[in-house]
Parts: sequence; C-alpha cells; structure tokens
Amino acid sequence: MAVFVDELVHWDIIPKAGAQRYFGNGKASCHMTTDDPTLAELHRMACAPIPPPGWRKGDPQPKGGYGLGFERRWFQDEPGHPHYDLIPGKRALAIKLGAVPKSAWVEFDRMFTPVQGTLFDEK
Repeated sequence: MAVFVDELVHWDIIPKAGAQRYFGNGKASCHMTTDDPTLAELHRMACAPIPPPGWRKGDPQPKGGYGLGFERRWFQDEPGHPHYDLIPGKRALAIKLGAVPKSAWVEFDRMFTPVQGTLFDEK
C-alpha cells in the first residue's frame, strides 16, 4: 500500500455555493491520499511527528517513523476521496518521507469511476 500526493493547485478565492465561507484561499495546495482501504498508512504519515532539523532521507527514524505532524481531526473523510490537504512545504516533506507524487487527473478519474455497490449500479 502507498501514500500519494497529487499536484499543487492554486485555488482562487471564490464563494462556495450555499455556504457562508469561501472555497480556496488564494494559495496552492494538494491532497494526500492512499490506496490502503484501512487508511492506516495515510494517518500514520499525516500524524507522526515531524523530523528534526537537518534530518535527511535515509537517516534513522524512530519506531513508527516520521510524518507531517498533523492532528487527526484535519482528516477529510469524503466518500470516495478520503484525504488530508497539504500546502507546498508539507507536500515536499511527504515526498521526502516516501509519498508518491501523481497526477491530480488520476485521482479525479478514480473518484468518479462507478464502484460496484453504489448508486451508480444499474438495476
């Protein structure tokens, strides 16, 4: 199982339909996802402590490894697209820690491909 990060996208500040807030913040961000149905590796990478200054890939790590230092409550459990949002610096750290970069279009295709047992099934 792997953890993936998609490409950075610059989100414009636009009103979100039916909401009292804005979608986007005028900054770049991306998503960190996984192909692990248990989401265990995703949460481990997100919530494990960040590496100390000067740490390099290949240096020793504590049991459980290093991660991004996130709080579990920042997880977005959206149906078909469970993820954490990352800013550019956290994306770079995730890749350094072993996350696999991939195209956002690959994730988009996965999210909108009908899945057996969903409302898309033909009767």
